[in-house]
Amino acid sequence: MARAEDFFLEEVLTLRLQEHIVELGESRRLLEAEKDAARKKLDELRTKCRETERAIAENREKRMQNYERYVLGGGSFDADADKGKRLAEFLKELKGQLRAAEDEVLRLEKEAGYEVFGVKKLTPELMDEYFEEIVVRAEDDVEIAWKK
Repeated sequence: MARAEDFFLEEVLTLRLQEHIVELGESRRLLEAEKDAARKKLDELRTKCRETERAIAENREKRMQNYERYVLGGGSFDADADKGKRLAEFLKELKGQLRAAEDEVLRLEKEAGYEVFGVKKLTPELMDEYFEEIVVRAEDDVEIAWKK
């Protein structure tokens, strides 16, 4: 379980990092990187949706061909309806993810109009990139050495 002191320290470091990023003028670069990642995810989800829709159509066509053969006396009919249901459920899940990704890209596009870039969460990658050293002397005395 996280201690209150840990939460306080993370909040202080996140705030200081936000200020430092704005001072460096890197807010736009970081926001663009975040937008690029969100757009890439959106494109990947769109591609998966198209592929799944194509697979559903192919499955439907295969089922029709099997049915026509069956009607003409060409053996048994294997509807493979389960595969169609699984594909439809998967497509529904993908479309939910796609809507969320579209909302995220839209949010980031709107955020581009703001001057301040808000670091939402302190990640190990951000810490490696920006922090040289963090010294905590007391509960309210935190000294940060920034990487150059």
